[in-house]
Amino acid sequence: MAEAPPRLTADQLVVMKLFEIADRLAETAPPVGIVRSFGSLLADNTTRSIIGAMRSISIYNDGLKDVYIWANEDEYREPWKLGDAPLASGEKMEIDFKGMRGDSSGNRVYYRCKAGESTTIKGWQLF
Repeated sequence: MAEAPPRLTADQLVVMKLFEIADRLAETAPPVGIVRSFGSLLADNTTRSIIGAMRSISIYNDGLKDVYIWANEDEYREPWKLGDAPLASGEKMEIDFKGMRGDSSGNRVYYRCKAGESTTIKGWQLF
């Protein structure tokens, strides 16, 4: 009489199932980019920029004053004169660069406050 094959333990079955799930996810899940925090940045009445080959960016106004944010446009524009709404204290903004004009390797996000004001922004970039 032939001997029966050894039975798998419950732990071995779970590990096999996890590898099967991981293989399925690898086949169907879109690639995930790299997320990097740019920490805290001071925004004042000088136009500053964040530059990079980012696909999107999230910006949070961590200070008390409003800050104006704009992307891939004229560095010297004055958004408050154009009627643009500022990012108020405690608000968050998402910018997705997909479909924006220009070369994605040099995306620029500009930020600045009105004269005499300053605030702090924090955020994350997806590359």
